[in-house]
Amino acid sequence: MEEREQQRKERVKDCIRGSLMAGAAGDALGYPVEFISRNAILTRYGNKGITQFELDHNGKALVSDSTGSITGNIMGAIYGYEAITHERLFCPEGKRFEDTIELHNIILALADDLYTGCIISEYDPIETPEKKQWYARYCKMEPVGIV
Repeated sequence: MEEREQQRKERVKDCIRGSLMAGAAGDALGYPVEFISRNAILTRYGNKGITQFELDHNGKALVSDSTGSITGNIMGAIYGYEAITHERLFCPEGKRFEDTIELHNIILALADDLYTGCIISEYDPIETPEKKQWYARYCKMEPVGIV
């Protein structure tokens, strides 16, 4: 049983790593073509489009800020909010974490809603109090036409 549990843990670890690296790989594939048209992509790379990494002068495939954002999310999940704010990670000298992040109050409210079970799902009927609260708080509009 213990060996089976260890195998399960290794598989979960492998899936997590694979998910994150695949996200970074997709970001690296799309990075060189992020802001150009489909026609420009086909002209530049041929009918199949971009099919391999475009490497920089150091032999690395560049990634965008999307990968940086995901990495930051993971660091937050690992270290926790208290550790990040206490250690003042990422902050300029003399600045408080809360004073350096735009919309930090909204971000914390979203996190609290997720923690306390404000479940928003496409399968919920739109009339649920949770969904109305979510739209009122974060979308500043009444939900219309969403089923």
